[in-house]
Amino acid sequence: MIPVTPRLAGSNVDIYIEHLNAIDSKIQESNRPESYKDGYAAATKLATNRIAELWESAVRSALAINEMIAQQGQLDEDLDDAFETAQAIANNRKSKTD
Repeated sequence: MIPVTPRLAGSNVDIYIEHLNAIDSKIQESNRPESYKDGYAAATKLATNRIAELWESAVRSALAINEMIAQQGQLDEDLDDAFETAQAIANNRKSKTD
């Protein structure tokens, strides 16, 4: 099974945050009223923080999924070992009765 890799979209997240910050910079340099600039700066900060939080959550989820995949793989190996042991015991008993 292919592990989950949240890094595939990481660059897009960074680009989106950079884009929001670039827009905010242009607004701050404009002739808009200070209240508009302050509101836009606050909204940009909230948006970028939320994007970062969601991204961190996605990374944590991907790590948890990868851990579950690894545990499933270990469980599969353990079941295979148990089956082989049971089969060896059955074969041993069969050879004793023959």
